[in-house]
Amino acid sequence: MKSARCDAPQFGSDPSPDAQTPTRPWGSAVAVRSAPDPDGLDGPPAVVQILAKTPSQVASPSEAPDPGHVFVTVAVTLKVVAGSDHSVSADQFALFDPRGDACKDAKDSDVVPDAQLLQDSHPSAGSPPASGALVFEVDAGSDPRALVLAYNGAFSRVASARWQS
Repeated sequence: MKSARCDAPQFGSDPSPDAQTPTRPWGSAVAVRSAPDPDGLDGPPAVVQILAKTPSQVASPSEAPDPGHVFVTVAVTLKVVAGSDHSVSADQFALFDPRGDACKDAKDSDVVPDAQLLQDSHPSAGSPPASGALVFEVDAGSDPRALVLAYNGAFSRVASARWQS
């Protein structure tokens, strides 16, 4: 039975991992190449190193998740190591439960202060990395290490990278 929080994609385009998606354990980094600019105006595609830490359950100071659910955060860091600048957004990430169902994005909750969330940015090689928290609502009793985080900087339907235990 699917839960109310981890079911259908939120925007119809969550980056679902497939058999070809590189998989790394939580706490490790993966390098991905961004999609080339179709107009060729932005220079070479960026190579982005992404680190995703193990999800952790958190409580909100004033907001409760839906009954039967909890909030989890995932700390991520993205660093452009080569090429042109790269657009960074929390919308490039999706969290899935062990069944493969997409979990609800809770970035608009007050679970963490806005300044600690992953902010939209355009880092380039040599600039400081973009880092911050991603917030999701998942089934209570879920082992955070069993969740799967997917990333897609190209905004296609297949993820560029994923992290899981």
